[in-house]
Amino acid sequence: LYPSLNTCKHLKTLIKLLAFFTGALFFQNAAKAQIMYPGTPIGSGSAAGEVVWRWTSDSCSAANIPDAPVRAYRDSSGQINLTIPHYVNYRLKGISFSTLTPDCDAMLVSEHLTDPSLHRSAQWIQSLYTEDGKTVHAILHNENFDAGGYGTGNYYSTSACYAFSSNGGGSFVEPAFPDNVIFSPSANTTGRPFAPIGHDGLEPFSNIIKKDGFYYFYGYISLVDHTLMTPANSPLYLFRSDNLADAHAWRGWDGNDFTVQLGNAYTDQLNLSNLKGVGEGTPWDGATALM
Repeated sequence: LYPSLNTCKHLKTLIKLLAFFTGALFFQNAAKAQIMYPGTPIGSGSAAGEVVWRWTSDSCSAANIPDAPVRAYRDSSGQINLTIPHYVNYRLKGISFSTLTPDCDAMLVSEHLTDPSLHRSAQWIQSLYTEDGKTVHAILHNENFDAGGYGTGNYYSTSACYAFSSNGGGSFVEPAFPDNVIFSPSANTTGRPFAPIGHDGLEPFSNIIKKDGFYYFYGYISLVDHTLMTPANSPLYLFRSDNLADAHAWRGWDGNDFTVQLGNAYTDQLNLSNLKGVGEGTPWDGATALM
């Protein structure tokens, strides 16, 4: 079900592609659905950057802030959708980047549930993939908070969750627990202010890409020492799935293959001893840093 990559060289190539997607947006001529490499990055070469949205004039609410990487795809009508991720997630739409306008019907509004084991608290649409521009799969960056909510409440952990849209991204639905949880390596139940801790758990970071019939994303795992109140190092990990509609189909890289079973540390006995990082900030050799 999860055949090995043939060589470490292939793995490095894949990581470069993931980083390439993270930092820029790409077009295919007359393409619909996923905006894919290869293509020409918007604003590349001598082209000047263009402002397509300003919070002061274009925001739909106070929470309409680009607090994570924006992602672009074409829906089934040919419209570009550009996400603005925050715990209330919005998008811009238009036939081109120069015609994008805000859509103030939120794509996803966080539920802010207070049980961290359910992973339905403050949620950012972090990564997207669509084959047809109608069904859109998403990986959510979830931050678990108590009743005080994001920004004021006590913080517990971060995790990656799954949601999908059946209407081209107009609205996203998260499956019922436990089928929403992709991976939560932290089972912290000690509420702390967010500031001295930072993220405790997994933070999905790249967009989703497809290669040879499989889907990939990478993310950081930081596990905090809650006695010393210090974060651990944040190695970069690579994950793969053959079924975007199944949150439980993702596997972690063990150094040779994608065999590591993921899960929810709050409810499952996880064995992550074989999960191998692929880098810390600069996951390939050369002068170009990932971040």
